[in-house]
Amino acid sequence: MTNHGGVDELAVQRTLSRFMNCFDRKDWSGMASLLADDVHVDYFDLRGEPPCTISAAAFVDARRAALQAIRTQHLIGNFDTDVHGSSADARASCVIFRRDATAHFTSHAMYAFRLERRVDRWVIAAIKQTILWNDGDVAVHVGAKRDD
Repeated sequence: MTNHGGVDELAVQRTLSRFMNCFDRKDWSGMASLLADDVHVDYFDLRGEPPCTISAAAFVDARRAALQAIRTQHLIGNFDTDVHGSSADARASCVIFRRDATAHFTSHAMYAFRLERRVDRWVIAAIKQTILWNDGDVAVHVGAKRDD
């Protein structure tokens, strides 16, 4: 495993932290810059949709549509990162707080990411979210599946 004294590992972790901060700042162009052209996504636990590969633009558009009207805070940590030359695998814990004018919906999740090295940065090529549990009113988040 090559990690250049931890520099790559830190760069991967910073990429993931920036990615999560983009949700909260509603920085959709910043988010797009952190993604590979196509991203394999697996949000089955939250959305009920099967895993698929979508364009970075489609990923960002879906997040904008689901989250633009609500306040969020994504806290990510407990990074476990393996760098393999031009790719990296990272696992992390995350708590996602969501609030509209009257209610909240919080997800406690684990993520698995695959990143690829570019000349000047790391980009996210795959995302798998595993929900540990949710709290609150699911109606706050239009992207979440309903159990009805």
